[in-house]
Amino acid sequence: MKLSDTPITQHIFANKHFYLKRDDQLHSHFSGNKARKFMALLDTKDEITTTLISYGSVQANSLYSMAALANIKGWSFEFYVDRIPSWLKQKPIGNYRGALDLGAKIVEVSGVSPVPIHPEEYIRTQRQPDAHCLVM
Repeated sequence: MKLSDTPITQHIFANKHFYLKRDDQLHSHFSGNKARKFMALLDTKDEITTTLISYGSVQANSLYSMAALANIKGWSFEFYVDRIPSWLKQKPIGNYRGALDLGAKIVEVSGVSPVPIHPEEYIRTQRQPDAHCLVM
């Protein structure tokens, strides 16, 4: 994936000609700002990192993209969420399903902590990443 090779398409709307830079077509796993955000990590030789850690929504685009990044780099990937709806656990779909298929470990912090805790705080105080972890 090279950002300099972004496809460009020509369009006409309201009798105006214009071009669109199509970052959505850069890579099958990365599009738009995710492609630009993760490009440096894809190109970097990193001998220290073994685990990528992050948190957010169980259907976030970033969940899928980070799972793909970790998979490509040969890292394990842990993603912390507040909760996972029971219907989604029973029938995984979307970014959640895609991330699971890429080997992501998705941790529901509401199920592992006796008191309510934000996933970011859980990572910092309970998971306690070491020097081999990249936290995003």
